[in-house]
Amino acid sequence: MSWHNEKTGLIIIGSETYPLYTNMDGGIEFTNAKESIKTYFTNQSNGSLPNLAILDLFNENINEDQTDIKIREFLKKNEDIKTLFVYYVGHGQYSKNENCLVLTIKTTREENLTVSSIRLSSFGSTLKALSSNRNLILIFDCCYSGAAITSLMSPIDNTLQNEFEQNYPQKGISLIASSSKDFPSFKLEEKSTTLFTEGLVTALNQGDVTISKPVLSLREIKTITDSKIRQLRPDNSVYPIIISPRQNEGDIADIPLFLNYAFRDRSADINIQADRIINAMTNVDFNSVATMYLDYVKNFDKRDDYLIEAVLLATSCKDLYEEKEKNPTTYKETRKIVYTEILTSIREIKRQAV
Repeated sequence: MSWHNEKTGLIIIGSETYPLYTNMDGGIEFTNAKESIKTYFTNQSNGSLPNLAILDLFNENINEDQTDIKIREFLKKNEDIKTLFVYYVGHGQYSKNENCLVLTIKTTREENLTVSSIRLSSFGSTLKALSSNRNLILIFDCCYSGAAITSLMSPIDNTLQNEFEQNYPQKGISLIASSSKDFPSFKLEEKSTTLFTEGLVTALNQGDVTISKPVLSLREIKTITDSKIRQLRPDNSVYPIIISPRQNEGDIADIPLFLNYAFRDRSADINIQADRIINAMTNVDFNSVATMYLDYVKNFDKRDDYLIEAVLLATSCKDLYEEKEKNPTTYKETRKIVYTEILTSIREIKRQAV
């Protein structure tokens, strides 16, 4: 399964500036982070992603209700979306008066944080009503900072989990979020972007050569993102989290969804290396045949006893040099036997890979 083979939607929310909130700073980092995510999906639409619908509400001067209307119109217009991604970058805040988490937007006001921002509960209600038959991946690049958080009885990640499970669909949904609670670890100023999105986009664009899968799950992408963040900030101690509600039909975070661009087709490697061995045979280059065949068996043969047979055949191949000089009359027959055994072994190894 991969979202690259079906209608996909991307909703982008957030803001670079907060003109109505004096003590809340935005920055070009938010815009650059949003653009890198959008570029990733747009690049997919030019290649492996056949049908992409985007609703970009980033930095729009519209309130929560207007945002809700636009999202509802977008989802009703694109009813055939099978996998929906929602990306938010900005400041997450905890509203003590309303006991809820909110996502700040351009219209967020300091005087009344809750009604001027996007409440996670109401946002969840919209997605719940219109995304019951869709896979839903939420990507939140925000930290829940502010003095109000220190008054919470439980960690903010637990608060987010509770809000998520109470108000969002309980089927086919997962959230990956930057778990940063301290603003200094939030931005990556040397790259003018955010630490989490930089790590995430790098993971999405590069994949991981050590994972022998053509398509990766969200959980695997999260692990790669952790590694990329460590490379960017070795002293960083806060990493993304994945939250998935209890799902009877399986956790979408474990379903393969993202192309692994570092993956190499094993069957192609098998065929390419086999052709090289055959070319060396044709050129009567016995040393190369012996070396490449031994490597071929080590890399691709699944049998436990491969090493003994391979070493014996490789040694017999090298011995052909000496036999060619000493016994030219029997040399061709011996070469035929050795070549036949090697080609038979290669054919058997190819069968294993099917």
